[in-house]
Amino acid sequence: MEFGSPIPQNTTSYIAPIQTTQYLDVKYPSSIITSTTTPPLDMIEVKQYISAMAVLYEAYSLKWFNKKIPPFFFIQNVAHKWNHSAGAPQTPASYTGGAVTIHQVWRPETILIQSQLFQLHWVLRDSDCTSGQIVNRPSGESEEIPYGENQVQFVLKETPRSVFHRKIRRAKLVAAIAKLRVKKLFLKYYKRYGEFVGTEKDSPLSSDNEI
Repeated sequence: MEFGSPIPQNTTSYIAPIQTTQYLDVKYPSSIITSTTTPPLDMIEVKQYISAMAVLYEAYSLKWFNKKIPPFFFIQNVAHKWNHSAGAPQTPASYTGGAVTIHQVWRPETILIQSQLFQLHWVLRDSDCTSGQIVNRPSGESEEIPYGENQVQFVLKETPRSVFHRKIRRAKLVAAIAKLRVKKLFLKYYKRYGEFVGTEKDSPLSSDNEI
């Protein structure tokens, strides 16, 4: 997923296009079939999708506005505008009344950016329904996915796994930068003094296994 450059609408708002091939694919029970049916915002799939978008937006906000927008702030102030251009899902031939399972595929098209609002404009790509009702996943299925009323203290909840994962990524980045600096220093030394004098173990480009 990528955000396009924001286009000013006025002095306080911008619209940025969203490029993605990863759509919001949801199935949920409903007792009605209309052209305006939308997925519940407390669905685990919706929360996971918005959480990933919020983390991505943090980097773009720094690039665009020289200011980081924390993911929790994005999630707390996000709104949705649903475009049902695909129409209502077709009623299954076997339908005799009661609850159905609606399957929809939504694509985020643009995001309206204001100081206290992030409005996502969704376009319905596909929609159908089947008779019967699916069983919702339990709220405790994954510690990494927000679920429950306090969804702002949620998604970015520090878990042992997520903390350890970030530490590994940070360590790899630090190691890569350090190795690059060593190579630059070595090339500078070589240009000034010629071949590096020392044992293989002393060489700045020796294997990491010897550190």
